[in-house]
Amino acid sequence: DGNGSTINGYSNNDIGSDGFADDINGTTGIRVAGTDATRHTNVTIRNVDLESGSTGINATHTSDIEIVDVSVTGASLQAIDVHETDGNVTIRNVETENSPIYSEGPQIPSRPAIDVGERPDLHDAVPDRINVTNLSVDDSTQTPASTPESAVKLETDGGPITVTDTTISPSPRGGLA
Repeated sequence: DGNGSTINGYSNNDIGSDGFADDINGTTGIRVAGTDATRHTNVTIRNVDLESGSTGINATHTSDIEIVDVSVTGASLQAIDVHETDGNVTIRNVETENSPIYSEGPQIPSRPAIDVGERPDLHDAVPDRINVTNLSVDDSTQTPASTPESAVKLETDGGPITVTDTTISPSPRGGLA
């Protein structure tokens, strides 16, 4: 439990005059990283605000993760990234604003603000079920409209994805994929 704490200014990326990142060297506000052999299980990230960093929350090699009562503002690359994860993924009472701020480069597509599921470049586990309740994604417009990514991308191994009480605005590429 973050006890309402704010993690602020955890980024040190360099932005070029073209608006793309010249150097990605920022950090992640909260990182949960297991391995294929040793997965973290029953992880809860709760009651924390993350401001002005590269990635707000990144979780890999976990089973059953819950992200609750979290806000991410001004994440330069991604607000929430959960991959190589199985079991249930729950996102509840989460707000993201102005994330992502920029792309990694003209040839590298921007990422969604929230990405849960498979990553094509990695050997993956994929969630069995995703539950999203009371999610607000606001001002995820920095990703160019020419990229294929939606503001929120959710993917399971064929299991159910439930989304309720969610607002995504504005997003030139579509809100949910």
